[in-house]
Amino acid sequence: MNEELRENDQRRQAILRWNDLLAACSDPGAVTYTLLGLQQERGLMHEGRPFCGVARPRFVTAVEMGQEQRAVTHLSTAVRKVRDAVLADENGVLVLKPGEITAAAERAIGMQAAEKKTLARIRAGERMPDINGTNARIEEIIAAQG
Repeated sequence: MNEELRENDQRRQAILRWNDLLAACSDPGAVTYTLLGLQQERGLMHEGRPFCGVARPRFVTAVEMGQEQRAVTHLSTAVRKVRDAVLADENGVLVLKPGEITAAAERAIGMQAAEKKTLARIRAGERMPDINGTNARIEEIIAAQG
């Protein structure tokens, strides 16, 4: 509890100091420019954007900063997952990275074309173990043991 009181006092002091600086400033635009420059200098940027882009920053404690960083991590993970492609048909669901979509789609189209040919062969009287080579492989194994 003592730590929380100390952090709240520090926050109050920072807000009062900030308000004093703004009141003494003749050019508020310069304050924003300075704020952005200081953030860049100190690495308070995310993907080129400042942590705070306004002249009235939200002062946070170390605990709050940690909570915000964890929230950003969870959100960015969710956004990356949403960008993945989700394909579904009667055979199931497939989740792909964007770079895998074209190859997977081409493979699926090829499999559908092959399936049509296989079904036509079955309708013509052939049996699946003969079509897919299972019978031939069994005969090969039996002959090798023989």
